[in-house]
Amino acid sequence: TRTAREFPTLAYVAAGNEVDLTAWAVAGVELVPLDAISPAAILADLGRRGATNVLVEGGGGLLGSFADAGEIDEV
Repeated sequence: TRTAREFPTLAYVAAGNEVDLTAWAVAGVELVPLDAISPAAILADLGRRGATNVLVEGGGGLLGSFADAGEIDEV
């Protein structure tokens, strides 16, 4: 098992809510505050970081938001 310190891990959070996830940051997770959390904002940040493939894991709300935005090309 690898940890967030050994494998880069990002968590997108609403700007101003980073304090709620301090334990994650201490564990090595990079908290990325966004003014508006949306598939477009997340993918734009990942694109700036050079990501070319993204695996989205989550519940129906998260997956539905990516589907509604037309950002799913493989299931």
